[in-house]
Amino acid sequence: MKKQLTLLPVIIICLTQTLVAATDVSGVISSNTIWNVAGSPYIVTSSITINNGVTLTVQSGVTVKFNDALYMLVYGTLDATGAVFTSNNASPTPGIWSYIKTGGTTPTDAGTVIMNGCQVLWASYIDVYRGSNNLTNTDLLNFESYGAQINALGTLTMTGGLIQTTSLWASSYGSCIETNPNAHATLNGVTMKYAYCGIRLANNAGVDITDVNITICKWPVWYAGSADLTVHGTNLFTGNVNTTVNMGFTSFSDTLILPKVNIPYFFPSGMTINSGGRMVIGSTNILKFQLGTWLDVNGALVADASEG
Repeated sequence: MKKQLTLLPVIIICLTQTLVAATDVSGVISSNTIWNVAGSPYIVTSSITINNGVTLTVQSGVTVKFNDALYMLVYGTLDATGAVFTSNNASPTPGIWSYIKTGGTTPTDAGTVIMNGCQVLWASYIDVYRGSNNLTNTDLLNFESYGAQINALGTLTMTGGLIQTTSLWASSYGSCIETNPNAHATLNGVTMKYAYCGIRLANNAGVDITDVNITICKWPVWYAGSADLTVHGTNLFTGNVNTTVNMGFTSFSDTLILPKVNIPYFFPSGMTINSGGRMVIGSTNILKFQLGTWLDVNGALVADASEG
């Protein structure tokens, strides 16, 4: 009985210390900073900005929790390994905190995000605005609108990992990879789920895929304009509502190469190849047109077995 009475206060003290171990963070990070396990979890109480030329290192085992609607702007470098970025809300919903945004409007604010073995949960999306995101074995889970949105001055390189949106908006309009015109992304071994489309290709965007798996989406790939899709390895597009590539635009004037994929290309509104335009169809591809539509060739059409 004496031993039980002696141990009880010690147990209470240890539990109390565990409950209060947290670090509030906010505002501008203006010098190189390390967030370590001793200070975890880090609670973002006001949106964070990492200044140009500054590195925030988030060490393995650290959890970063964002209060509702907050975000992180990376004008310098965010370097995270084995960390979790999530909501501070006890009952999180998709998009309850905003985003991690790389880069700003000023050319010097070209940020860099490096994540290795991390998880990002309950955000609206990852925004690659200016600079580069390099994600390795990193999961983007329970997002609201997109997995990653890439702008013209941004580049995403993602190897391994899962992108999964879980909101009604995402299943009706969103995408796991959302490109804006002239954006670039390289995806290797990435799985994408539960969005309206896995990859949305804007005009002049370039996406390189190797061994990706897009499933449980309405469309695996959606072309919103003449874009560059490059394929390698074995890419899986099964388990989607529509097992076709949606060609969701109606005309172009540049060169459009349709690489070899293992599902048909579907043209719901037909297609016009304008004067000066050129369509190259990769070997063994199948093109399907909605009843009552057509392919109008005012430029060049090349069905080339050596392409793709």
